[in-house]
Amino acid sequence: MKKKWSEKCPVCNGELVSSKTTVDFYDGKVILRDVEVQYCPKCKQELFTPEQMKKVDKLMEGIHLQQVSLRRHLSESGRSLVLRIPADIARTLHLTKATEVELRVKDPKEFVVEVVA
Repeated sequence: MKKKWSEKCPVCNGELVSSKTTVDFYDGKVILRDVEVQYCPKCKQELFTPEQMKKVDKLMEGIHLQQVSLRRHLSESGRSLVLRIPADIARTLHLTKATEVELRVKDPKEFVVEVVA
């Protein structure tokens, strides 16, 4: 359900409504889902609310482009392979050893790791 904002769109002066979107950073390497935005149905602009921008800034704090693009070798544990997540990325994304993640194969050379809410 969309809630109307009292503000007007700075681009076309249309009425803004509250909506949720998916935002990706670093060419899709960092994806944020269900991000609250102010959306203008008239010109299709999506604007971050000030509160949401603070949340996004805090989440992205500590992640730098070169850190997102790190290469890592896989390790072995028994018959399984292990991929280690650098501590600064884990800290920024609030990951712990108890965090549940879902792995999905995207194509033969890519898989997605998604934190389960």
